[in-house]
Amino acid sequence: MNDAVRGPAHAAPNDRRSTGVSRRGLLLGGAAVVVAAGGGVAVAALRPIAKPDKPTGRPPADLVAALDSERLLIAAIDATTGGSPPVRTALRQVRADHVAHQVALQAAVNTYPEALAGNPPSSPGAVAALTVAELRTAEERASARAATRAARLTGRQAALLASIAACESTHAVLFT
Repeated sequence: MNDAVRGPAHAAPNDRRSTGVSRRGLLLGGAAVVVAAGGGVAVAALRPIAKPDKPTGRPPADLVAALDSERLLIAAIDATTGGSPPVRTALRQVRADHVAHQVALQAAVNTYPEALAGNPPSSPGAVAALTVAELRTAEERASARAATRAARLTGRQAALLASIAACESTHAVLFT
């Protein structure tokens, strides 16, 4: 072996450049991270918490129309005897769903300060009893109308009407 080229084993290398991170660099980097995190926490703590804006004015016409549609469907179901026991059972469940839709829609409408101001909800009046085929058609149409209204709205209202549309499409299947 060529010891002259390698040099003595106890000799220090000639290159004094550091290949690792210095303690000073590590401490300064850590301090910078702590200061930045503390600044972020301070900014977040000082910023007021955003609350959702309360609706103003009148409720959207599509929301009010959806509420009226639910009232009509409930009246139509109430006028329908159902005939066979399975249809009567389905009618009870469908009616309960429509009442839940009505309650949710009424709550959404009531968030507006001018909700039906001076205009109490109109009763649907006399509604004719429906056959099973007419119930299916009524539910299909109600689902389509709710989906169309949902597409014209935004946020919670759109989500509410989209879920009502989905529910009403399942009602149509019950009457097949």
